Amino acid sequence: MPKFFKFTFLLIGILSFQNVQAQYFGQNKVKYKKFNFKVVESQNFETYHYLENDSLIIGFMKDAEKWKKRHSYIFKDSFDYRIPVILYSNHADFQQTSVVSGLIGTSTGGVTEGLKNRVTMPLTPSFAQTDHVLGHELVHAHQYNMIKSNDSLSFNNLSNIPLWMTEGLAEYLSIGNTDEHTAMWMRDAVAHDYFPGIKDLYEARYFPYRFGHAFWAFTAGTFGDDEIESIYYETARFGVKDAFLHKFGMPIDSFSTKWKTTTENFYKPLIKDRKLEGLGTKLIDDKNGGRLNISPAVSPDGQFFIFFSEKNLFSIDLFLGNAKTGKIIRKLSTKTKDSHTDDIDGFESAGAWSSDSKRYAFISYSQGRKKIAIADVLDNEVVDEFFVKDVPSFDNLDWSPDGNLILMTGLVNGQSDLYTIDLKSKKVEQITKDYFAQIQARWSPDGSKIVFVSDNFSADSNHPSQHMSILLMDVQTKQIEKLPLFADSNNLNPVFAPDAKSIYFLSDRNGFRDIYQFDFETGKIWELTRFVTGVSGITHYAPALSVSNENDILYSLYNNSNYNIYRVNRSELVDVQEVSLLDVDHSPAKLPSMNLYESFVDVNLNNESIVKEATKMTQEPYKPKFKLDYISSGGLGVSSGRYGTGMSGGVNMLFGDMLNDNQLYVGVVLNGELQDFGGQVAYLNSKSRYGWGGGMSHIPYRYFNYGLAYEDITYNGSPMTSLVETYYIYRMFQEQASFFTYYPFSKITRLEASTSSSYYHFRLDKYKYYYDETGYYYLGFDDERNLDAGDPFFIQDINLAYVGDDSSFGMAAPMKGYRYRLEAQQSVGDINMTALLADVRKYFYAKPVGFAFRGLSYNRIGSGAKSEILPPLYLGYETIVRGYTYDAFDKASSVDGDALNPNDLLGSKMLVSSFEVRFPFTGPERLAAIKSGVIFSDLNLFFDAGVAWGYYYDYDAYYNQVLMNRDLSDSKIITSAGISARINLFGQLIIEPYYAFPLQLAGNGKGVFGLNFTPGW
Repeated sequence: MPKFFKFTFLLIGILSFQNVQAQYFGQNKVKYKKFNFKVVESQNFETYHYLENDSLIIGFMKDAEKWKKRHSYIFKDSFDYRIPVILYSNHADFQQTSVVSGLIGTSTGGVTEGLKNRVTMPLTPSFAQTDHVLGHELVHAHQYNMIKSNDSLSFNNLSNIPLWMTEGLAEYLSIGNTDEHTAMWMRDAVAHDYFPGIKDLYEARYFPYRFGHAFWAFTAGTFGDDEIESIYYETARFGVKDAFLHKFGMPIDSFSTKWKTTTENFYKPLIKDRKLEGLGTKLIDDKNGGRLNISPAVSPDGQFFIFFSEKNLFSIDLFLGNAKTGKIIRKLSTKTKDSHTDDIDGFESAGAWSSDSKRYAFISYSQGRKKIAIADVLDNEVVDEFFVKDVPSFDNLDWSPDGNLILMTGLVNGQSDLYTIDLKSKKVEQITKDYFAQIQARWSPDGSKIVFVSDNFSADSNHPSQHMSILLMDVQTKQIEKLPLFADSNNLNPVFAPDAKSIYFLSDRNGFRDIYQFDFETGKIWELTRFVTGVSGITHYAPALSVSNENDILYSLYNNSNYNIYRVNRSELVDVQEVSLLDVDHSPAKLPSMNLYESFVDVNLNNESIVKEATKMTQEPYKPKFKLDYISSGGLGVSSGRYGTGMSGGVNMLFGDMLNDNQLYVGVVLNGELQDFGGQVAYLNSKSRYGWGGGMSHIPYRYFNYGLAYEDITYNGSPMTSLVETYYIYRMFQEQASFFTYYPFSKITRLEASTSSSYYHFRLDKYKYYYDETGYYYLGFDDERNLDAGDPFFIQDINLAYVGDDSSFGMAAPMKGYRYRLEAQQSVGDINMTALLADVRKYFYAKPVGFAFRGLSYNRIGSGAKSEILPPLYLGYETIVRGYTYDAFDKASSVDGDALNPNDLLGSKMLVSSFEVRFPFTGPERLAAIKSGVIFSDLNLFFDAGVAWGYYYDYDAYYNQVLMNRDLSDSKIITSAGISARINLFGQLIIEPYYAFPLQLAGNGKGVFGLNFTPGW
């Protein structure tokens, strides 16, 4: 094989090795279940589902048609296709979807993607939640349709539309002008004087859903709902600033000032007599916790409390605290040694204490289902965990006073009801069974009654209400009564007082979310708090209230962009007032505007009869069909030159079925002559837990070489000396067929296996151009095609790897957790070799810096390790040991015969160790030293070390290759130290400029500058 091809293959092999090193980690989306989907079609929708609940599907399709008609009043558009909706029966199933490629967190309510304009979502425990998610996501479907159906727009225009505008519009069109939750955020911004200008909405502090909602309510109230579509369209074309100038002739800063002034003038009188800080003792805030401290649960004896917090920045965890002082005792253990816990459920669900205040039950996700875990609080270990038979999804646990049962809301086949489970026998009992939702259930102190929340019939229809009421059940008789509380309001989170004579609950009856007390005997309702913002969790339905046997009330209060936890005893609340159940006024929750136009969005939202029924409904089994998802083209060009006529161009196509269980990629490229045509076909099947796929490819690699020399030739019959330019065009062709499969054991670990057959062959073309001896006169040319370029070779590889990844990413590199990959590869054919890889990485975060450790071992064993075909390992690549580039060796100078040379870094085996101190430099305020919403970067101090030994090739004095073998004892350990910066460019590319000091290179004391294009290891 010519030396050039040996170098070429070496380069390809090393680049491939480096690429694998950068991408062979990652957490898993585990498909624990096989879903038997069916397709139901109505006039405007095709819904993919697997539920055995026909009435629920009929109702869901009717609601979808309602939303379609409501949104069409705004977007004035039409669809030439039925909108696909992929519906899952609960959130655990939704997390397994293939439609969304990335991992789905517990806080994600639904997703709409633009390729097929698919809405993917789960059912929730209440109609109101499901209906809102559906309405919200269908706004996105209309937004995508606007882009797809307009000749002057493309998906590139989406970059002109900020997230707060897109999500805010979805909230406005699915909620309207009045919303207690969004108003709470706006009042907080006004009270603490951080209400944004429009240019500020890009900052992380301003949650895009809430502030975007308020922006659109103001915009629509100022210009009219019928201008929404045109404003959004103009923004897609020109961006926010130019859209307002072009549409209304108004500078965006002027409009921003009007919005801020109007909002402040509206809310300031409403909050003037209300309390900004919480009542009682502040237990947790951003100083000892995080900014998100939610779902407090106080122990019955009042000594401890457990809450969810992002105190550790990279995850939401359970923490145990002292309920008297607020001191955090520890992070609560949530895993057993032999369990695979994928996540903890805490955004809309709270755990439960046992009556003896020793154990705590919480909900986790595992194996595609929810399960109950019980922790011994004092010993800090999980002592029991179990699934609930026939109830795959459940929320809001409550432990019975006698310690035998746990009460919960179960979601079965799309319907929520109350269930209990016996902790000894694990027997499950369903205690409610009707069309309505039952959530947030709590036992009375003696266990004789249960109070819960339901979306009972609204007054003017047989449809579940958008507002939640509180109901009381007698456990023995199962008789249920609706408590006489505020009508047309959300009355949530009921908790019995210790004497069982009253309940505490939350209500938004006057546009604010406060704590109330209802007395069973007198029927009186007492308003216990009057806050500027509100007692709330992260979502509208999240629990935010807990009471101990000592009548200590723990609650989470939203204040100054944070969720803080307070404790107050009922006896301390003396300045309270009785309120009438008829005293309901939601106008303070209105999102202010100039009020120049009446909102027909609100009118349509309140019109449940806007669609009478979903007509023309048909159902059939799902049959996967490939459709083009995406196509990109590199264009097409034709050129003519000294090497003949050539073409350049390419196209990439992605096909998939509606559920993305089957995906097909086809790519072709041409860059030169016909023999430079390359193509690849790949298929991925992710229908089951075993993912598998394969591919075939033909890839040409083309390289040039140039020579200039004098030759004696015969020209016009006479001998002469000619200056000859010689151009060599080398080509290596790789034909490959591959197959792979993987099996994820959990979100963290997986087993991978693959095999590939690769055939390499070569071609050499030579072109000579002749000039006179001076090089001035052109005499002619000669070409020789398809010369002998070396023998082809074949390699068959078989790989098996065990991979673990529990890391949390920071700005541009992992900051917490661990990663490992243990891999074996067997090669046969023209290379017969076993390769063993062990790569282990550990990350620690101790605010404000992170510490990262890496250990890497790679060994080639067998006769193939000596093959001249195989590129040797090289320690000096920038992703392994920084600072030992070939340029660094050129700058080094030493007369020492034992000085380091590049061959000392070659071998068939290597050991590498690295250590970094990672300092988040620019980015989110809580993590980075310098606040930035645009530039995300780290500064790093690093120390790399490595040693290579074994086989490699060197050249003798006659430039012949000689096989060398160096023992580990004779090898030199190389080290380097330096500083680097990693910059995350909008999530698309991470670059790492670095300055390294190669400590074993004598004469290179000034260091070496380099550049990496990979995330931090």
